[in-house]
Amino acid sequence: MMADLEKNGDDFSGTHLHSPNESWESVTKFLMKTRTGANEDFTISGDDKEIQSKLANARLRTPTYYERVGVPFIQLTKPALSSDKENLNLAFEDVLLSRRTTRRFSTKPMSETQLSTLLYLGWGATSVVKRSLGDLVVRKTSPSSGSIHPVEVYPVIMNVEGIPQGLYHYSVRRHGLEEVSQEDPREWITHAIGDQRWVAEAGVVFLISAFLPRVVSKYDHPRSARAVFSEVGFSSQSAFLAATWQGLGAFHTILLRDEVWEKKLGLDPRREPVFGVTGAGTLEAHIDDHTRPRYETVADNSNS
Repeated sequence: MMADLEKNGDDFSGTHLHSPNESWESVTKFLMKTRTGANEDFTISGDDKEIQSKLANARLRTPTYYERVGVPFIQLTKPALSSDKENLNLAFEDVLLSRRTTRRFSTKPMSETQLSTLLYLGWGATSVVKRSLGDLVVRKTSPSSGSIHPVEVYPVIMNVEGIPQGLYHYSVRRHGLEEVSQEDPREWITHAIGDQRWVAEAGVVFLISAFLPRVVSKYDHPRSARAVFSEVGFSSQSAFLAATWQGLGAFHTILLRDEVWEKKLGLDPRREPVFGVTGAGTLEAHIDDHTRPRYETVADNSNS
């Protein structure tokens, strides 16, 4: 393999590659704006501590949970966490090594238990801790800066046994689905996810957003956005591995038409921007390589 690399040049440090050009200007500005210096002070000043104390005493804490209030609700079954079931006996290293992006799914529906397990292991509350100030801290399988957990998940149900097709918000507190609409997502989801036709074959797609007011309430600094990006990746990988562990196929993509999702879910992009989608579904038994889609499209070149 080293010989093959050397055939293409020995500049392993990449010095011959160009830096990001003007099309990256907005990103470069963000990176430079949130860049820290050698003497950056990360301590909380006395005034900040006093303000936090007053807010705590006034009970103006950040709400522990984020929910859609007053909408139809579906209680999910208990997630399958034991290893005595089919496809749930892989060793941890086997799950990591067998993880691959899936772009071809079967017509067999996912079970409600599989959906429940995906949501619980990806974004659910594994425990809740009460702190000295009286507020609750949610623990999940992925880390979150300050235990804020601004990431929110909207399951788009297309082929899950016992769950009507439609758009939902995942309630962490109740481990269930809050209905947004009961429309057939397959009519528009290909357009919403960059014309990737194979996405419509999945059993479920999880639209991932972040409720930024939760972040600003504690860390009102633009650098905190970097932590949000990290959390999106952490939680997506947790769900991805949970799908692999259950014998399901999964994928993640950021090739979205944000505006479509904002309108469908009623999201304000300044308060709750969308970041990407993680999807999952059942696999075809007679196919060994599910990384290639049934129908090739221009957009089918994302990382595996």
